[in-house]
Amino acid sequence: MKMHNAATRALQIAQACEVYANAKGHQGVFLTLTLPSRYHAKRLEAGVMVGNPDHQHHLTPRKGHEELKRCWNAVRESMRRMGREAYGLRVVEPHADGTPHWHVMLWVENDVQRHAIKRLAAHNFGAGCISVSTTGAKRPFRAASYFGKYLSKADERQAKWAMCWGIKRFAAVGMVAVGELQKGGVE
Repeated sequence: MKMHNAATRALQIAQACEVYANAKGHQGVFLTLTLPSRYHAKRLEAGVMVGNPDHQHHLTPRKGHEELKRCWNAVRESMRRMGREAYGLRVVEPHADGTPHWHVMLWVENDVQRHAIKRLAAHNFGAGCISVSTTGAKRPFRAASYFGKYLSKADERQAKWAMCWGIKRFAAVGMVAVGELQKGGVE
């Protein structure tokens, strides 16, 4: 599948992050962040999508994305206060019912920071709303490939969904803007 320019650029940034992380001996962690049931218009029941009675209709995909950002900012602020830093990328995808969820690929200095991120994310998002994995993240030069499978899903339908709701699909986390990286010679 041909990736769109934004997805291709995000993959290039992920690869650059991974090269930097490997040179510094940093470790990767992969997070999937979802929203509680009240944000989901539908749910899966016996393999069939059905209406979700817990859904609150005023909670649009845009509001869901804003809630993910609010919770994520709380995680980042807690880490900052603890003197811990992380960097990487996040991609937003719609569930089958259009509710956004995030995939975040981060690199950190050591295991202590990796576990701190897991704890903070679980606290801010709730245990049922976060999945943490190091699959593909601990082996050198594998994290960007693992993350790339989410970036490669960048199809026209998802691009239109993001545009409709005013959601930025890809974003750098904990690093300077891409333009600044390019000015500094990092491609």
